[in-house]
Amino acid sequence: MGRLEGKIALVTGAGKDRGIGAVTAAAMAREGAKVVIADLEASTVAATAKQLQDEGLNVSHTFVDLLDEATIKAMVDHVVALHGRLDILFNNVALTATTPGFEKDGSADGDIMNMDADIWRKTLDVNVVGLGLCIKYAVPHMIRGGGGAIVNTSSTAARRYHDVLSAYQASKAAVEALTGVVAASYGKQGIRCNAIAPGLTTTANVEMLISPERKEIDRDFSLLNELPEPEDQAAAVVFLASDEARRITGHTILVDSGITIQMPYVPVIRKLENAGLKS
Repeated sequence: MGRLEGKIALVTGAGKDRGIGAVTAAAMAREGAKVVIADLEASTVAATAKQLQDEGLNVSHTFVDLLDEATIKAMVDHVVALHGRLDILFNNVALTATTPGFEKDGSADGDIMNMDADIWRKTLDVNVVGLGLCIKYAVPHMIRGGGGAIVNTSSTAARRYHDVLSAYQASKAAVEALTGVVAASYGKQGIRCNAIAPGLTTTANVEMLISPERKEIDRDFSLLNELPEPEDQAAAVVFLASDEARRITGHTILVDSGITIQMPYVPVIRKLENAGLKS
């Protein structure tokens, strides 16, 4: 019997093949859950669901726009109408200024002095408000069913900062705060809420958009010498959603191959030592 046998799971941001959402949906289904995946791009999420169904997995799909509260409610209602309950919510949708859908051509989530206000608003509206609305509509069904598990996707960007993706970094810090708020608010009613914080992960999107040189930098700074794969993120989500984590709530698990915990200058020092220089 799988760790999620008999559970009903909803995964947002699961439209992209080899993305964290799609790989996690597959992992949940293999553990016995009936999974509904949701995304903004209807044709893409339908194709992903079909691919997983062809593998013999119990996965269906629906549409959601995290900027539209009505579609969020409709998404949750669809899951409950289809399966009669909702036990697990994996909030995986995330928006950056590089994501299609921003109104201004060439807009960028960069340094604060030069960033348009619409970047702030849209990033926070999707990554924080939209995520919160998913929780708003899921929690009542979970309580009626005797409890549930929520897992949110944060990022190592929530705790290690740089001079680009200012709105994204702020939004992910808010996701971790919201994770704690939900855990504190509904724990007595059987709701657990945790988060994962992925480092740079070898999704299909990363493999396409991130240069080999950039990935090699992350490997150098990794304590484990390899970048996380989507399956590593999925394993953490499945664990947090399962009864194995029944006493864990309000926490964020870093799935980053150790890149965040290390002092940032240590790899540079090691290179000096390896070159025979005093450090």
